[in-house]
Amino acid sequence: MKLRVFDSPQEWETAAVEAILDGLEQAALRKEPSWPLHLCLSGGSTPAPIYALLAKSDRFRELASRHGLEVWVGDEREAAEGSGLRNSEMIAHALADALSLPGIVFHPWPVGPRETASRQYADLLAARLGPLPGFDVVLLGMGEDGHTAGFFTMEQIEASRNAITFCTDAPAEPVRRMTCSISLLISSPCVILIIRGKRKLRFIQMPARTLLPYPIGVALMPRTEVIACSEP
Repeated sequence: MKLRVFDSPQEWETAAVEAILDGLEQAALRKEPSWPLHLCLSGGSTPAPIYALLAKSDRFRELASRHGLEVWVGDEREAAEGSGLRNSEMIAHALADALSLPGIVFHPWPVGPRETASRQYADLLAARLGPLPGFDVVLLGMGEDGHTAGFFTMEQIEASRNAITFCTDAPAEPVRRMTCSISLLISSPCVILIIRGKRKLRFIQMPARTLLPYPIGVALMPRTEVIACSEP
């Protein structure tokens, strides 16, 4: 992995936005002009200011206008619409300045039972990206227990590998979760992990073999870019 650490939250947010935009621009060079870009974003509270800054970026708006951009949600919680618990709603709120622009399409997870929502999202991914879908840029987060993208155990990771989407259980409420499979998420040529706080930074700096029993260890590939802020 490639680790960059920032003391300033503002510098960390800017670096994360630039990494996302660089990844999208590289993807645009590889694709036919008529093919849209596909960006998969993580949930939780940590990335919200990054998404708000991204939405204001002229580079982001230009990329969307020129190529088309589809925004996906990496993982979701089974929760009522308007509950404040859904990652799709956090992302939609943070990106509100950009989602109404021409060229941008947002794909939230369906509301309702996770089994049905997961199946519908998998169908949508296959329809938009093909039977073996892949994102151009994937943003991941990490919990202090080493979980990532709705995966809390290695058993969940392994069980998801041949799927497009997968249902998981969290150790705390809301328990019922759904996520894109780990194979789909880490197949992207541009995987960015964002973390904030000294405890998470110390965790990610442990020897690679120590991280193997944790879901985050699967995502820490040589090409993974880790953008960390030492401040909470």
